[in-house]
Amino acid sequence: MKKIMIISIVCLGIIMTSCLSSNVLTGTYQESFTSKTNKSYDEVWNDVIDFFALSGIPINTFEKASGLIVAHTVKVSVTEEINGVPVDKNAYIVIPDISSMYKAEATATFNIRVRDNGDYVQIYVNLHDINAYYIEPLYGYKYPIIGKSTGAFEQKLLDMLK
Repeated sequence: MKKIMIISIVCLGIIMTSCLSSNVLTGTYQESFTSKTNKSYDEVWNDVIDFFALSGIPINTFEKASGLIVAHTVKVSVTEEINGVPVDKNAYIVIPDISSMYKAEATATFNIRVRDNGDYVQIYVNLHDINAYYIEPLYGYKYPIIGKSTGAFEQKLLDMLK
C-alpha cells in the first residue's frame, strides 16, 4: 500500500510539472522603457526617489552622480496571459496561463537610470531579475516559470515624470 502511494505521488508530481513546463508566453513584452523630459535633472531625481518612497519599494543603491537607482528585490503583482494579453493590465509581471488550482508569485528588481543630456533628461526604467513561480497547492512546492514585465510599473513611473 505504501509503495502504491509513493508511486502515485511521484506520478502526480511528474504530470503536474510536465503541464507547467509546456506553458509559454505568446505575447510580446518590452524589455526596457525610456522617456525624455524637459524637467531638470534634480526634479526628475527627486520625483523618482519620491515615487519609490510612496510605492513602498525600498531602494538598495542610489548614486545621484551616475543617475543610478536600484531597488531591493521585492514581491510584485502577477497576472496570467490569455491569448497573448495580460489579464490584469495593472500587474507588474505576466506569466503563462495556468490552471486555476495553482497560485503564482513573483519577485523582481527595479532599475532606473536618470541621465542629463543637456537639453533634456532621459529616464531608463526596467524590471530585471524576475523570478516567477507556480505554487503547487497540496505541498506548497514552487515551480519556476517564465515571467516578463507587463510594462505597468515602468509606464506608471514614466507618466509621473512627464
